Parts: sequence; C-alpha cells; structure tokens
Amino acid sequence: MKAETCLEFFRQKVANKDASEYHIVDHTKALKEREKNDGPQPKTRFQIELDDPELYSKWNHEKDRIIKRIRNKSIALTLMHRAWREALSDGELDKILAEMEGPAYL
Repeated sequence: MKAETCLEFFRQKVANKDASEYHIVDHTKALKEREKNDGPQPKTRFQIELDDPELYSKWNHEKDRIIKRIRNKSIALTLMHRAWREALSDGELDKILAEMEGPAYL
C-alpha cells in the first residue's frame, strides 16, 4: 500500500473513531531484510502459504521425494534452489505464461 493510501486509510479510521491497534510494516524494507538475512540469529525456516490444500500436498510430496532421493537434506535443498533459479528464469516464466494464455486472437 502506498503512503497516500495509508494516510487515507487512517484518516477514515480516525473519522470513525476506530480504537483498534494497527501494526505498520514497510514491506519493501522487510523484503530486503529477508534477502540479506543477517544479524545475530539469521533465519533458516522457509514458509509459504499456498491457499490450496491439494497444491500443499503436491509441494510436500515433491519436496519429500527429492530429499529421499538425494538422502542429504542440505544438498537436496541446494538442488531445489538451483532448479527454481535455472528453470524459472524470467524468460522461462514469460514463455510459460504465454503458453498458459494460449494463442492470441485478433
């Protein structure tokens, strides 16, 4: 949410005498901090909300399959990262999206 939108949101809350407490987060800064991942206790846990039980099951199946096949969790996770990085480059993502949209109609 942009700063102007935030200001309007809070103006409306004040006008309605909303007594709720809000926690404001600079999302851009939080993303950069997650990428750096430095400090006294760097994070090691990856979490993602999939919003789809079937997709969650598929992700876990593939993760477990790869870890079982490799037998070394650290190496397996490194290979999964490499697969995402190489197979899902910007060009590959554009190609997949174009295929999903189907042929262009004039």
